[in-house]
Amino acid sequence: MSFLMHPDHKFEVVIAVNLKKVIGKTNRLPWKSPEDLAHFKALTNGHTIVMGRKTFESLGRRLPNRYHVVVSHNEAYRHWAYQPDLVVCDIEEALNLRKKEPVFLIGGAQVINEAFSKDLVRKIHLTTVFDLTEGDVVLPTVPEGFKLIQSTDRTDCIPELRFQVFTKQ
Repeated sequence: MSFLMHPDHKFEVVIAVNLKKVIGKTNRLPWKSPEDLAHFKALTNGHTIVMGRKTFESLGRRLPNRYHVVVSHNEAYRHWAYQPDLVVCDIEEALNLRKKEPVFLIGGAQVINEAFSKDLVRKIHLTTVFDLTEGDVVLPTVPEGFKLIQSTDRTDCIPELRFQVFTKQ
């Protein structure tokens, strides 16, 4: 199913990756970084966050002051301990139902790959974690056409971090 939407109404992806391009291990972040979590909170606080079912369950709770949208093939999906605000079966539907921008896509890899393949991403907030932990989920391939517009290194924390922002050209 295809939905009509404004051509500029697209996701902002928020993702952290380590030096081995790992983004997850057994449905968790494979590193500990309070600074990265604070960065994520500052970006997404007060906004819509869109994610796949596994990512929603991996949060362990609802994140305060955010509208939670879960993309699932099962429209009747509900988590046993806490509920998303909305469940959609199509990633494009998530863009149409919440008009307040930005709408942040936070994972997992399958949902982000789908957004990239449908050209639904306008900005990427990428955190590089200077860590070499192995994992079972890697960064989806970012399509061509994204340009680096901002980069900030945090060498005062362990692990060290690099925050970068890319926009679609």
